[in-house]
Amino acid sequence: MPRGITFDYEKAIAGATQLFRKHGYSNTSLRALLKVMKIGEGSFYNTIKSKERLYLECLKHYNETVGRERIAALTSAPSVKAGVRALLRTVLDQLDDPKTPKHLDRCPARARVARIRTERNRRVPYAAHRANTRRQSRWGT
Repeated sequence: MPRGITFDYEKAIAGATQLFRKHGYSNTSLRALLKVMKIGEGSFYNTIKSKERLYLECLKHYNETVGRERIAALTSAPSVKAGVRALLRTVLDQLDDPKTPKHLDRCPARARVARIRTERNRRVPYAAHRANTRRQSRWGT
């Protein structure tokens, strides 16, 4: 008969979320996650299965806490203008919170997008770029 979870799942996910936000996905080791979550390796693999699945759970947790506050601020205002102001105020208040890590949203997808943009920019040969620039300056476009 399998045993139930003997650790506080919500606290473990909250701790892992903070660690991922602070160090990013690829810079966070499993050992650091286990220490922050206060669980053993067996419990981790029996409950969560992998670091990737934990990261997805952390994203859900982030959306349910921080994202929900932002959406509530945006939708509870009487006008669009007031809603945008409330949203920005909420974001700035969350960023000023001392519990919030200074390195936010280090996500592998963002790094991938940055690499793709860099590769795309390298594909244009310099001569073609220079000719295009001359054409634009000559015609004022």
